[in-house]
Amino acid sequence: MKLRTSRLATALAGVAALCAVQQARAQAGLRIEPSVGVMATVTDNVNPGSYSGERDKALVLELRPQIRVSGQSSRIRANGMFGLQMLTYQKSDEASRTFPNGHLEANVTLLERWIFVDTEVSASHAGSEIFSLQSGSQSTPTADDRITYSYRLSPYLQRELSPGLMLNARADKYWTRLKEDDALGLVASNSDSRRNTASLEKRPEPFGGAVEVFDERSKTESLTDSSLASRGGRVVASYAVNNELQFGLSAGRERSAIDEDVQTDGTYGFRLRWTPSERARFEAQAERRYFGWGGSGLATLRSPFFAFTLEALRMPVMQSSPLFAPEFGQNLGAALDAVLTTRYPDVAQRETLVRNLLTQRGLDPNAVGPVDVFPDYAQLLNRVSASIVFLGRLTTVELRAFGERSTVLLRENQLVVSPVASLQDNRQRGVSLTTTRRLTPQLAATLDLFAREIRGLGDATGQLSREGVATLGARMLVNPRSEVSAGLRYRLFRSNVIPDSEATSVFVGALHRF
Repeated sequence: MKLRTSRLATALAGVAALCAVQQARAQAGLRIEPSVGVMATVTDNVNPGSYSGERDKALVLELRPQIRVSGQSSRIRANGMFGLQMLTYQKSDEASRTFPNGHLEANVTLLERWIFVDTEVSASHAGSEIFSLQSGSQSTPTADDRITYSYRLSPYLQRELSPGLMLNARADKYWTRLKEDDALGLVASNSDSRRNTASLEKRPEPFGGAVEVFDERSKTESLTDSSLASRGGRVVASYAVNNELQFGLSAGRERSAIDEDVQTDGTYGFRLRWTPSERARFEAQAERRYFGWGGSGLATLRSPFFAFTLEALRMPVMQSSPLFAPEFGQNLGAALDAVLTTRYPDVAQRETLVRNLLTQRGLDPNAVGPVDVFPDYAQLLNRVSASIVFLGRLTTVELRAFGERSTVLLRENQLVVSPVASLQDNRQRGVSLTTTRRLTPQLAATLDLFAREIRGLGDATGQLSREGVATLGARMLVNPRSEVSAGLRYRLFRSNVIPDSEATSVFVGALHRF
């Protein structure tokens, strides 16, 4: 209890300190905005998706102090939010809890046009049982909630040695820490990842090429410590048909290690980049590696009124970290930024406009995506995601869909059955629709619908969970820095792993930005 109180006091002290320096930072181009939100939720099922299957009515009181950072100064560019979610339950046996929540990232210029550093920190919580489909954004955390802390430090060098000749070197270090009580030991509590890369690239005019080397490794701490490593290099030959179309071929060698299984293989692949206009971009790269074909693809289209993104990837992963499991899709803020690019080419002006749009229309920049899985073994991830965002004068519509498959990582043509118990193999898919309508300059209404499912594969074959959530809400700006909100949420949950459940909630809240 003392430790929790100490952390809370430290967090509040940090809020006060940042409030004091807000004006000075704003003048330097870096905006720091503290805020406090409160919410009261009445629900007929405070713990849906739990093994007990019992319905427990409750009044949930929530306090959310947080700090949002955005903008840039002469040497620092930062963006994100961090805060606390403090929950108290009335008329329920649930204990009060406090969770950290947020994501902050920054870029620091150490030496102009030479040396830079990327940093990142995030914290989130969700149900530890993946088949509960619990999301940390809901005010109904379960007793066995998992808190995930992630940290990244990435110094890198980027230098144009001569016109068309670029030198890049980067060292990524990533730490993931899970806080939960996993009696079965099926989840890796900690993981450390690193990735070192370097390349010398000649821009195709029309012929070009690159030499690339890499060394990456990820390891987990669990009952059966696991590791995934790869190192090697490749040579790339590229050709530019014109300013819009480029393609290339690559060949190299790679030494891979899955736990104690070490092997060296040749690699080969292709790359393609097509930008028919400033509003359309298509990229693809594929490479034959030790597990078969892997790679990624990206297609983006934008206009002054909509933005469309389609992404696909196939790659080995070790837990849910950006190094070995890229983040899901493009968030709403980035999509709105793409829509406004033509009308507002200035980056700083667009950041302000996007921030104002999110505030005035009550938009949530975070997308509902796959459930994070933290197995104690390496997996092969196949993922496809698509999103389209429409920005009208009064209406904003966001439609998203995703599908992914994660299975135990095997070498191509491997004849021996994997000794790993594949209890975390799964297939997930989902779709979400968010519509926001500005009714008056101060009042906006939102309809949020999403459905998703997770299906067990491998040793978890036959396990299945589905959920659907509908939220109808309204948000009114009282003044430029204060707002009130209210809404109704319904959640339907069906599973053959956890008892079926449903929950209806009514919520009211308020938020003030300092």
